[in-house]
Amino acid sequence: MTYTDYGVAITGIIFFISGFRRGLCRVLIGPIALALCSITAIIYYDITGNILNALIIAFIGTMILSLAFRLVLIIGKSTIGKTGKSTTLVLSRVLGGVVNLAWKWGVLFGILFLLTLIPFNALNLGTVKDDINGSVSFSLLNQIVLSRIPQTQKIKQAFRVLENPKKLQALSTRPECKELMSDPKIKGITEDQEIQTLMDNQDYIKLLSHPKIKALLKDDNLMEKLTRFSESFFRENSAEKAAP
Repeated sequence: MTYTDYGVAITGIIFFISGFRRGLCRVLIGPIALALCSITAIIYYDITGNILNALIIAFIGTMILSLAFRLVLIIGKSTIGKTGKSTTLVLSRVLGGVVNLAWKWGVLFGILFLLTLIPFNALNLGTVKDDINGSVSFSLLNQIVLSRIPQTQKIKQAFRVLENPKKLQALSTRPECKELMSDPKIKGITEDQEIQTLMDNQDYIKLLSHPKIKALLKDDNLMEKLTRFSESFFRENSAEKAAP
């Protein structure tokens, strides 16, 4: 077990106890707010292509909407009046604990997944990434959930391609890649100075919002080809680093 596993276990206990104390109705406020704001963020991203503002809508919007829902609940409770004792049923408390555990674990694992996508040389998070990838909990999540979601695979492919700023240029020198690299979408990316600058600066938020990168990500066939060569390049680089 790694530190990630211990962290997941401890937070799981805290999440369940917190949900048990509040009951199902109060616990549902969080996931409902998150779902509504996430849908809004996805629609906003599809229209504008601004991933940073979409993330702000998803996270900040969730907090604001949750506070609004809680305020309504408090006002409603004060209007009805207190009985002097808690009337929350045991079943509601148990369900509250389970739901709170499930949705907050979902958010936690989402954050862990994003951390595994950050390049090793960014923010000195290589050790953190190794700990997460080596954990039992994240391995189970990957096998049971992530591997079954096509979009997460596309995200992994995109970040693997972008992880090394010089990877696309290195691939273009291979004879077997000439046809792939002559594709208008790939060629447009390798020759775009703005994209190269974003890669060099590791500004992945702006990079994923760039129209040319978005067009590449939507082309499943091209992404598969590019990822196949990228993985080959990644394995060779790893072997070279491991060699004495």
